[in-house]
Amino acid sequence: RGGKWGEVNRDEYVDRLSQEHGVVKATAERISLTKEGDIVYVLPVHSCMTADLMRSYSDLTGHVIPAGTY
Repeated sequence: RGGKWGEVNRDEYVDRLSQEHGVVKATAERISLTKEGDIVYVLPVHSCMTADLMRSYSDLTGHVIPAGTY
């Protein structure tokens, strides 16, 4: 969508997550549109998952903090 995120759909979310898999809650319409092999993007908003998935951070001054050092 032109490089922007779409609207938040509060009816679709990651309900549970473990090391190996997750459970996604979604509307019946979304499930019917999703086929095996489709890629589903998940935007992590909890700090633990975000920190785990990022390769680096930039602080407020622009200094890059590499993974494994925070």
